[in-house]
Amino acid sequence: MLLLTAADLYAATNHNLPVSDAGAMWQDSPLPAGFRMPCASGPAVEQGTWPEGQMGEQYDALPEGLDDAARLDLYCLRASYPEIAGLVMDSNGLWLLVNGGRRVLYAQHADSGAASSHANSVHDEKGWAVDVRTSMAETYPLEPERPDTPYGVSPGRRRSYDLLGTIYGQNASEVGRQVRQTTLLGQALRLSAPAARALARADARLAVAVREEAHLKDYLKVDGGFVWRRIAGETRLSPHAYGIAVDLSPRLAPYWRWSKLRPHPMQRGYPSAIVDAMEQAGFIWGGKWHEYDIMHFEYRPEIICKARLLQARRGQGSADDGPAHAAGTARSSAD
Repeated sequence: MLLLTAADLYAATNHNLPVSDAGAMWQDSPLPAGFRMPCASGPAVEQGTWPEGQMGEQYDALPEGLDDAARLDLYCLRASYPEIAGLVMDSNGLWLLVNGGRRVLYAQHADSGAASSHANSVHDEKGWAVDVRTSMAETYPLEPERPDTPYGVSPGRRRSYDLLGTIYGQNASEVGRQVRQTTLLGQALRLSAPAARALARADARLAVAVREEAHLKDYLKVDGGFVWRRIAGETRLSPHAYGIAVDLSPRLAPYWRWSKLRPHPMQRGYPSAIVDAMEQAGFIWGGKWHEYDIMHFEYRPEIICKARLLQARRGQGSADDGPAHAAGTARSSAD
């Protein structure tokens, strides 16, 4: 078994600063002037802070063949979820090690059936319940990008239910214990504690946006946060069950099962100011999925983190980008 420490991941990503600090992620591809590190949805991660005493023997080398995408994923996962304490490799695959000795499958080896059976639990339906690497594989397009969403294009809709259950809770009672009350433009709702903190950041931006464009308030009527339920017509749990999703103004923002339109005009027409504010706080938008859920915003800071770093690598970062950007009773959405 091979164990990666905090220092290994810093080395793996050519990064030796806390994730909330400014710095170049890619030594051979400098970030634009004024760009600040965009993956600070959780506390700053400093070298030597992982609970190594709980993790046994230490190794210096990274696994052979760990590719660039995996290194980027690991950086964003640790930046987003401080509970992730390391990475172990065994004969079945690569596993995230979470505080308390729990393991979550990051990626199985190609010839491993055991890891596959672990990942494909009762949640698995039509390829939507996947391992962590697969859940992060499809690049999420940040505002103002709204590319076409043909069949199969739904960045972030594939989820690792093992990761969600490990981070937020395995049942309604466990999730409920860490749910917090929060507000959006004065409207109360309950979300998991990290999502609640993130929504507070979005709320501040949206309050300014509504003052400038009053009509935006029509799109910001809260219609659901934490509720333990499954996706309509499926066995998979909804992200609402983990307290990481919020639905806004479903009468104006439809769900794909309610409409015959493919794509829906609101996938282009929905106000960018709202999507941008939510993305900057670490939420992805269901309007960027083929199976669109235009009312739906879901706290997935690791996906926003990865999107921002890839954007920076392409030289498209904004001088306004900063730590808060990532990984800072109508019908409710079926997701």
